[in-house]
Amino acid sequence: MHPGTPQAPGRTLPTILIVLGAIGIVGIVVSLLIARQAPRPGPIPYAVTQIRVIPFGLVPSSDLEQILLVLRQDFPHIAITLDRPLPLPLAAFDRTRRQFNVDVLLTVLQRLPAGASVRLVGVTNQDLFARGSSYVFATTDARRDSVVSVARLHSDDGTLSADRYRKILRRQLGFTFGFQSSHDRACVMFYAATLAELDAKGSAWCGGEADAIRSIQGQR
Repeated sequence: MHPGTPQAPGRTLPTILIVLGAIGIVGIVVSLLIARQAPRPGPIPYAVTQIRVIPFGLVPSSDLEQILLVLRQDFPHIAITLDRPLPLPLAAFDRTRRQFNVDVLLTVLQRLPAGASVRLVGVTNQDLFARGSSYVFATTDARRDSVVSVARLHSDDGTLSADRYRKILRRQLGFTFGFQSSHDRACVMFYAATLAELDAKGSAWCGGEADAIRSIQGQR
């Protein structure tokens, strides 16, 4: 073909489309690789000085004492305090389910004043639910506030009850410390949807979480 001779459009268009398609595929692959290698959010870069336990309604003193004991054992360099009870919000109660909406309780905590170095843990003995779940043990906003229900955690074995409290509290507070959910059943950050799964999973901090906990308590 001589220079300057027009080429048939039917021959060049498919070639252009193939090239553009290849470029698009390469771009997608590169984006996926970058996303996979992107660093996950790390632990918070400051110390937590106080964890405030806030009952919702009437919570048995035995449960509150056990929760305070677990927190003081796990975080000996953080002040653990017990606040006055807050009333259970009527708007959270679902009469059909006979349960309380955990997100409404969490919103109540979020309205309370407290600095970045403080964590709020709301505790109730009422059964909780969230949208899409028949029940939940706890929830957190992953920043400052958590809500925990002891309704399904009781056991005649006090050691087992304490172990359940520890696993729930560690995981919820772990999110507020900047930790991520884990796929390792030996790690406390593993998600347990049922009581059997909760009892079966580990209670240990994994990876660099144990070192981060010391830093978060001001033990640098």
